[in-house]
Amino acid sequence: MNKIKNTVLFLAYALLIVLCAVTVSDIGGIWRTIPVAFALPALATFLYNRKTLTVILTFFAVFTVCSVQSENILQPLITAAVASVFACLGIYVKRLVITACVCDGKPKKVFCLTLAAIISIISVCLYFSYFGNPVSCLSYRQNNIDYIEENYPEHDLSIKNTIYDYSMRRYFTNIRFSDESPMNAQISVKNKVIIDGYHNYYEYKYMSERAQGLSLILAESFPENLSVGCNTVETDIILAPNCEKTETYSEMVFDIYLGTQIYGEEDFAVKCKDYFEAVKESEFEYKALKFYGGYAGEFYYEMTVPSDFTGDFNDAVQPFNEKHLVKREKEADYREFWDFGR
Repeated sequence: MNKIKNTVLFLAYALLIVLCAVTVSDIGGIWRTIPVAFALPALATFLYNRKTLTVILTFFAVFTVCSVQSENILQPLITAAVASVFACLGIYVKRLVITACVCDGKPKKVFCLTLAAIISIISVCLYFSYFGNPVSCLSYRQNNIDYIEENYPEHDLSIKNTIYDYSMRRYFTNIRFSDESPMNAQISVKNKVIIDGYHNYYEYKYMSERAQGLSLILAESFPENLSVGCNTVETDIILAPNCEKTETYSEMVFDIYLGTQIYGEEDFAVKCKDYFEAVKESEFEYKALKFYGGYAGEFYYEMTVPSDFTGDFNDAVQPFNEKHLVKREKEADYREFWDFGR
């Protein structure tokens, strides 16, 4: 009989650990914002009083569940470590409360309960700072849904869970779109700054196709090494999924990296002018071209040329500003909020 009882208690204990892991993962949604990593491991030790084992199992359970959903191993490791810390704090608070209940001295009882309350408050605040809080989650989820319903009313989609991204301080709502190839996208609206993974996918898709076409046009006239990139940061396409592909061409900005040796500003200006005129003759539609050139594997000059440029190319040459390029590459990371997983 005791064996059956112990088995049932251990299964319940294991279930609490698994429930904790699932809840703090992306699957948890709004439940992720409730301090389960602080409470459930502590509750589990009432069923099976192995504190160190509980913390270790919490770490591995959270890591396993989170790693299934992530291609990057670092984020699951961080989440598992954070959950384990909260598990330790919750178990310690539980111990303080039990000590307060069984001790006879009133000063010690008050001390234990006060310390438990302080640790609990600090722990919950820290938990909210990493996993988000329920009130903000519901509020931002509604903002995201309002944006989705306003801008994609005719698209075949289903709204999934909303999670908090600690690194970006944002609540993202996961959407499943089934218009063409089924895909998942994340959308976040905060302080009028919008990250729309569905839009980003189509914007990048259209621009990549055009960048390949631009590369072929330049390769026909210039056999030297040229690299064409999509400048998604300075491109201003509004809701690409709602646009015909051809409607987006006039808003596209492309980066052109010159792989040949550049001998001063005049040489750079001459080359940029030749490339610009070749593109113009082909009647390729775009908004602007940004040229980068230098020598010995480094850039020293840059130039921005709109499609209707009629000025002096020598006057358009600017010293290369590495900060602008680094900033653009960093902001471009914010545009990768889609995937084709299940």
